[in-house]
Amino acid sequence: MLEVVGVRFKQAGPICYFAPAGVDFALGDWVVVDTARGLAMGKVVMAPKQVPSSEVQEPLKSVVRKAEPEEIDKAEELKSTEKETLSKCAELTAKHDLPMKLIAAEYNFDGSRLTIYFS
Repeated sequence: MLEVVGVRFKQAGPICYFAPAGVDFALGDWVVVDTARGLAMGKVVMAPKQVPSSEVQEPLKSVVRKAEPEEIDKAEELKSTEKETLSKCAELTAKHDLPMKLIAAEYNFDGSRLTIYFS
């Protein structure tokens, strides 16, 4: 059995398990975690609990820390600019006559990387 905390990165996204690293987390806490794409911020949607090892993809990464208030503010600010960024991308794809359908724009935790989803 492993102790895990459930974290969700998007409103309706999947729940990902992380090791709580000895810190108590409450539902709704914002946390910073280490992912394959670097640091990310997510919301605790499942309080720490014991689960069978077979339900967890190992190696289990740990929660780095609780998010600071200024990090939460920055994440909200970045989220609010994503629609504007998508509009600018749409202008550029039209200008260059690119056969792309833009779906979404998403900034990473610290705003250093922008991912554009398209088909």
